[in-house]
Formats: sequence, structure tokens, C-alpha cells
Amino acid sequence: MIGIGCLAPLVLFVAGAILGHVVMGSVGVPWGAGLGFGAGVAILGLLGWALDRIKRR
Repeated sequence: MIGIGCLAPLVLFVAGAILGHVVMGSVGVPWGAGLGFGAGVAILGLLGWALDRIKRR
């Protein structure tokens, strides 16, 4: 399960860059990419934490 989550930062990085370009033009690409990467890392961290809690029970 965590292997699938490892792709989240990469996929959301690209999706954020595309969405940032659509919304704000070329200025929004780094912002969208950064926010997408941050969201991916947060999702990965939450997934790891949840799986660790489940494994302990």
C-alpha cells in the first residue's frame, strides 16, 4: 500500500504544475507544482501513519 503512496508526490507535482498553468499562466507553474508536491508528501505521511497504527493493533 505504501508503494502506491510513494507515487503521490510525483503525480501531484505534475498535476499541480498543469493546474497552476491553467489557472495563473506561466507564473502559477512553480506554485502549483510546489503545492502539489507538498500535498503528495502530506498524503504519503498520513498513509504511512495510518498503516503503522493499523499494523500495531
